[in-house]
Amino acid sequence: MTNASPSASSRQEKSTNVRPVNRARPSMKDALLVQAVAVGGRVAPFETGGLLVDIFTRAPQPYPRSAEVDARLMFADAWSVPVGGRTLRGFTLRPEGRHPNEDGEGPHILLVHGWAGGGHQLLPIARPLVAQGYSVSFFDLPAHGQSEGHHANLRDIAEAIAGVAAFLGHLHAVIAHSVGGAGTILALIEGRLDADHIALVAPPTSLEEQARGFAKMMRAPDPAVNAMLATLQGLVGRPIDRASWLRDVEHLTVPLLVVHDQKDRITSFSGSSELVQHWPGARLMATEGLGHGRILSEPAVIEAIVRFVQGTADTERRAA
Repeated sequence: MTNASPSASSRQEKSTNVRPVNRARPSMKDALLVQAVAVGGRVAPFETGGLLVDIFTRAPQPYPRSAEVDARLMFADAWSVPVGGRTLRGFTLRPEGRHPNEDGEGPHILLVHGWAGGGHQLLPIARPLVAQGYSVSFFDLPAHGQSEGHHANLRDIAEAIAGVAAFLGHLHAVIAHSVGGAGTILALIEGRLDADHIALVAPPTSLEEQARGFAKMMRAPDPAVNAMLATLQGLVGRPIDRASWLRDVEHLTVPLLVVHDQKDRITSFSGSSELVQHWPGARLMATEGLGHGRILSEPAVIEAIVRFVQGTADTERRAA
């Protein structure tokens, strides 16, 4: 295990989790919504559970894209692919000197962002990979950015990853952040993703835990929470508790690197620690002080991921 404790000027954490209620400055609408859930959960728990699912899976505000990012994407190959009745849009960056529409370069790597993120959020990881000769693709998940949709659940995300992977062809690696990592795991468990390496950054290992945290924030009574969890499990089509997920990964043989900050306030570090214990041959790189979002742009993390997909990873190395 590697402990990375790089200095940083800011400790602010960028969330990629669902946060419909602004707890710092709750609006009148937020307050009324919480009150409606509290009351409705007692008198109509099933309907309130459905409301909670609707909010939990509702499309977030688009992740901001700077002028610098737009300039970089001008040199990328833009593409779109229909998956599950929705058009998903993404880009491919190819090694320097290769025409954007030229086929045949490789190996190919797919990057997957988290909730409330965007494909371009992973550009700090994409650039050094392209410099090493990889073709790197990334896209906006359903109901995010330029992709279509108004809601997205974990099943939708897994379907999107599998669909994009099928469109791109065999992948040398998939690198996924947050809920993108959970979707990647689900696609792998179901045998719908073909990749030689998997790198997950701050993945949640229990949709149930994430949903319970959201329901607690919404002050939902237990009957409504139970209805919400039952609906989510029905949408995903398999158990959503941590124990079931850990049991399901025990048959996976693809090499795995997990990078997670020990003080992540969005997804549980303990979940990643358990994940690598159940996934044969998996390795864990632990960081401290990077949180859930800034971890994506930390040089030590990016270097570790690049080394891993190149087959030269050494997670016992202590990052400065």
